[in-house]
Formats: sequence, structure tokens, C-alpha cells
Amino acid sequence: MRYLTDDVADARNALLKLHDELIEINPSAAGSLAEGLDETLTIVDLHPHAKLRQALCTTNGIESGFSMVNRICCQVKRWQGGDHRLRWIASALLFSEARWTRIHGYRHIPMLVSAIEHAYRSSFASRRSYDVVLGYDEHGMPRMGVRGPSWSVSAESPAEIAAMMAFRDVPGLQCLRASTYEVVGAVDVPADAMVYYRRDDAGTGRLTKFCTIDVQAY
Repeated sequence: MRYLTDDVADARNALLKLHDELIEINPSAAGSLAEGLDETLTIVDLHPHAKLRQALCTTNGIESGFSMVNRICCQVKRWQGGDHRLRWIASALLFSEARWTRIHGYRHIPMLVSAIEHAYRSSFASRRSYDVVLGYDEHGMPRMGVRGPSWSVSAESPAEIAAMMAFRDVPGLQCLRASTYEVVGAVDVPADAMVYYRRDDAGTGRLTKFCTIDVQAY
């Protein structure tokens, strides 16, 4: 997303104003904007070179690769299981990669890397993620399940972004616990939580998404 200002605060205020306008005409779009609001400001906050910023503030690079995958995979008339799909998608991405060109401003990437290292003090971020589902069955009995753990680096969930901001803003902070919650129905959101999505749905009712940071967890 491109902004007419280089100031993060002004860009955030403009987004919040747009969010308030969208609530009246398109609540779904307003919810999507609120969910990814801070992520769209990353490039503005890092102040890369103008040419590099122009290339990174759009999804053109990603869409180009996916467009190539779509054109190639559309030639398959009959799929034979999920593994068949994965092989074709992987092959199509490799075919697309061989035809990519350098993005505009690529010579300024080292300066962007330096800005990232300065903003986050060269920290190494790793996460352990569990998808926990809690609810009630048809008999009213509480049920809870864990869908599966995973390890990854630099994932882009709201909790992880909030964690990186905490590392940046709190000198000497070494470890914390960041949690994301999605609650259907009424919920008492903690006072220190960051609410990034709240909407009333005709089918499921009120849906609230928020994240918390606990620096005393370890």
C-alpha cells in the first residue's frame, strides 16, 4: 500500500479515518483493514529508498508468480490427489522464478537490511505456535483441542508483530509471550490487549480478535 506521506503517524491516522468511513459502507472491508493496519505501515516506518519503496509497497511481485502458476496449472485436465497438485505448483513456481527480474531499487536492499537491524536490534525471532480450539459440543459439554504445533521464523501474525514492536520499544527485553485470540460471542477484552478486529456477523454473532503481550511470562 502506498501513502502520500513519509510520516508513520500521519499514515496511521489516514488509515484510521478510512476505517471509520468504511464501517458505514462496507464493514467487511473495514475489518480487513483493521486486521492488517500496522503491517501496511512497515515500509513507511523503515524509510527505504524511493525506488525500493515503490517496488515493496505493492503485491505485484507475488501476483506475477501466482499468475504464472495459474496459467500452467490450468493446463491440467484431471488432478490425481493432493500430491499431484503440489508437484505441479512447485514446478510452476520454479519455472516462474527462472523468469523473474530484479525489482526496481534492488541496489538499495543493503540499506533496508541495515534499517531493519537497527529497528529490531539485530534480534533473531523464532516462534512455537499452537492452534487451540475451545468450545462446546451439541450436548453442551466443553471441548478443547490442539490442531498442531509448528516452528517458523518471521511469521506475520498480529501477535508476532506486536512482539517485535515490544522488543524494539523496550530496551533490554529478551523474552516475552505473545498470544492471539479469536472469540465468538461476548468477551471481556483485557485492558492492555490490542484489539485488531471486531465485527457482528449474522451467522456466528460477535467476532473479536485481539492479542496480548506478557513480558513477565518467563
